Amino acid sequence: MAVIGINYSGVLETLKYESVYISNNGENILFNTGDFIKDWYSAIKYFAHNVDSEFMTHSSCVNHFFFDGAEYDSAYLIEENNKFELMYGDEYHMKGIEFFVEKNTQPTWENFKKIYGNLVEN
Repeated sequence: MAVIGINYSGVLETLKYESVYISNNGENILFNTGDFIKDWYSAIKYFAHNVDSEFMTHSSCVNHFFFDGAEYDSAYLIEENNKFELMYGDEYHMKGIEFFVEKNTQPTWENFKKIYGNLVEN
């Protein structure tokens, strides 16, 4: 099983994002472009294509990052009718792959891919 986590420091106004990491079989893979959304996406993409495990869990630092003041919204990649789409709302939490977007935005999967690249083939 792999673990995904977030390196950061501070809280609220002093919160400073540093990187996202995946720990797998004693190896730590670091994603540190300075863009949290891009790094999280890259980590998920890395996991999907390179980690020989079906399971990934969040380190407790993921929840702490948001409790400490990170302002992003969750977006869940869902496949319906052979089409992928980002969905928003707690009802999708257990149905899709979690990504993050800028607070109060709801880009489509197509728009998200234009910025961050393709995770899956449609």
